[in-house]
Amino acid sequence: MSELPLLQVGDDVVFTIAVRDIFATPVDAIVNPANTGLSHGGGLAEIISRMAGEALDNACDALIEQNGVLQTSDAVITTAGLLDFKAVIHTVGPIMGQGSELEKLQLAIDNALHVAEQATPQIKSVAFPMISTGVYCVPKSICAQAFANSLKKYMHSEADNKIKNIWLCVGLDDFDMFASHFDSEVRAIKDSDTKSDIAEFDLSEEALAAGKDKEIDDWFH
Repeated sequence: MSELPLLQVGDDVVFTIAVRDIFATPVDAIVNPANTGLSHGGGLAEIISRMAGEALDNACDALIEQNGVLQTSDAVITTAGLLDFKAVIHTVGPIMGQGSELEKLQLAIDNALHVAEQATPQIKSVAFPMISTGVYCVPKSICAQAFANSLKKYMHSEADNKIKNIWLCVGLDDFDMFASHFDSEVRAIKDSDTKSDIAEFDLSEEALAAGKDKEIDDWFH
């Protein structure tokens, strides 16, 4: 298949935007676009729950029982269960129509990174999906701007225990829009590394572009 686009920005903190299945990213933790009850009822959250198994669901239930439901932009961390990661970070993105969606989504990203920092040295790398752009209906343009605002600030911050390797997994049709927000700070633009032993999509580029596999398409949301 044709190689899929990838962009990397930064030196101290490297931020990678990639057309890649989030489950095939070389990271310690992935971010789950959760709801306030951590009930994982659809989209990527449901897929993560199903693949991780009972351990993740039990950990989420325990958090809710102990602390109550989350609020928009909150983030918490749990076991990754059967997934091949060290942890899953659950963050609650805004629902379109709540108001201040950009600011709330940026804060959700910030809080997910802060939770990851608190888990160092166990967690040194994190992968995000396009939070809130699925069933929560936040426009992808707002999501792209939120990641640009959050990551540009984060890469230049003086925070202790910064996460040095951050990924954002996007759809093939969305790559150019998300990447355009980082044009002025690009360190390298290149195709996906053909020497990598990280699993890539089994689907063809044409099938991805056509959105023929709904579950794969849902992973990006």
